[in-house]
Amino acid sequence: MRKYIIITITLVAVLQGGIGDARISLLLEARGGLFRPGPETFSQIYNDGEILQGATLGIGYKEAYIVARYRAFEATGQSLINGADLEGRAEWRQEIISVGLRSYESKPFYIELAYAMGSVEESISTKQSGYTVLNATFETTNRQGISAAVGITLPLLLAINLTADAEFIYIPMNESEGVNNEKVNLGGPVLSLALTVVF
Repeated sequence: MRKYIIITITLVAVLQGGIGDARISLLLEARGGLFRPGPETFSQIYNDGEILQGATLGIGYKEAYIVARYRAFEATGQSLINGADLEGRAEWRQEIISVGLRSYESKPFYIELAYAMGSVEESISTKQSGYTVLNATFETTNRQGISAAVGITLPLLLAINLTADAEFIYIPMNESEGVNNEKVNLGGPVLSLALTVVF
């Protein structure tokens, strides 16, 4: 399986105060970026460069925030069957929700740990005569796991800061659902860009 080095780039805009103020504050993020699901065959079937979209809502006091993240991801590719001259279409749809704690205790650095839940739907299809019987859809929902992120937030311009963040999501499937009865991670590394507003 290919190794991926994940660096999350985040744009942070602060209105009426910011992180570390001695008051209750609200954090909002609009997020987009790159995501690589864990299954080993993913890169063999699906194209690189698909965009993950998401949003974050958080409420905090001083350097600590309770945050909820939503992520949606779709990818398309070509289905492959060994020994057959077959052209098919593969579609992957995935949603991940996490709820956890983000701490800026060591500003400008922060860490985030969260409980994660995910679902996946994968469809394989072909219109070639004689092979349509192979069309199938795989779906799994409410899989539970964890996510972790570390980052650094640096001033960029006026009230806007540039944040670099690394996140990894681990959402395992049951052994009976994996390949060769091995666990498969439906999560993976994330590279994303977000506009964050704290008020």
